[in-house]
Amino acid sequence: LRIVARYRRRAKKRRPQVGRHATSPSPTLSESMHGNCGNVFDSYSHVLEQKCATSQHIPARYYNDIGAPHGSFAVSKINTLNICVSHLPFPKRFDHYVDLMVSPVPMSGPRRVIQVADDFFGERGHTLSEYAQLLWLHDKLETLIDGFEYIRLFQYRRFVSSTPLGVASWNCAWTWIQPSRLRNIPNEFGRFSEGELFNHAIVLENGVVFQYAMSHILEDLLNFTKFIIENRIITPAEAVEFLTSSTLIPACSTGIYSVVNFKDIFGKLRQAAEFVNSAYYVSRPGIQRRVGGFLLERLNSYLLLRYLKGGSEIRRFGQYIMIEDRRILKRLERRIFAFVYRAAIKIGEIAQRHVAGVRIGSRVKEVLIEI
Repeated sequence: LRIVARYRRRAKKRRPQVGRHATSPSPTLSESMHGNCGNVFDSYSHVLEQKCATSQHIPARYYNDIGAPHGSFAVSKINTLNICVSHLPFPKRFDHYVDLMVSPVPMSGPRRVIQVADDFFGERGHTLSEYAQLLWLHDKLETLIDGFEYIRLFQYRRFVSSTPLGVASWNCAWTWIQPSRLRNIPNEFGRFSEGELFNHAIVLENGVVFQYAMSHILEDLLNFTKFIIENRIITPAEAVEFLTSSTLIPACSTGIYSVVNFKDIFGKLRQAAEFVNSAYYVSRPGIQRRVGGFLLERLNSYLLLRYLKGGSEIRRFGQYIMIEDRRILKRLERRIFAFVYRAAIKIGEIAQRHVAGVRIGSRVKEVLIEI
């Protein structure tokens, strides 16, 4: 609780003053749909495009110094498009790091925002989580970009850094940074890439299947594997490797992908996503309703690891970075208080049922694990 309180105090100090930054008026939808691409990028207006309402591509020539009024991104060659795929906006002070925002909901933020609702993939599209937007990006890639070799994928609070940053998490593969630190790392969102960049792979002691079963429903993974074998997305031998692997790339949908590699991997994921429309799919409640996204993430990691085993292209492994979010800290605070409250009630009930002098430590431990 002291840690949460300290983070809340820090977040309060970092809160920007109201009215400190003026925003430009937003153009109408018709202006954003029919206007010239170059004019869109020359202004700081927020552009909202409905699903596939426009097929205007983004020529690379418009990206010379884009989003960098002071020339912080001025380079001799532009070959990378920065795409944020998220349901929440990237930290507003750093909108200039984002060339294209793909979101399931309408939002203001970067100059070019494309809304791709989950139901673009049908009534079960919500189960694909962020992969619904990533697969739409795969389908429309040719119409959106022209002249780029790489795409940099990130979310509103996670990205891949080429250099170590932040404070390591005590139980996860990522490190934390404060949003204000983004101003010190413009090169991590540059528009020139020498090669691909992905998160470092981690080794799971009991394997990928055990890790999935601990957090999700094993039956879904087995049904998914059967589906992708039957549809010849992977071979039976590859399926064995997929299920027995102990290596995983966390947040494998983020990083710098070559356009060719992105098309290949996400082309297979596009086929595998049809699992949610098959007889093998079982609708789940709660957080497990995103089962399609969980399964595609495991397959994404496997396909990426297999790709990285061969080839001679330049590839780098970076650091998985999480940006601190006050909303997450508030949710954590509520969960901590809820846990303490339920634990106190349970322990009180146990104490009332036992006579004085009886050891109840083991029973208390069981209750806390259950909670």
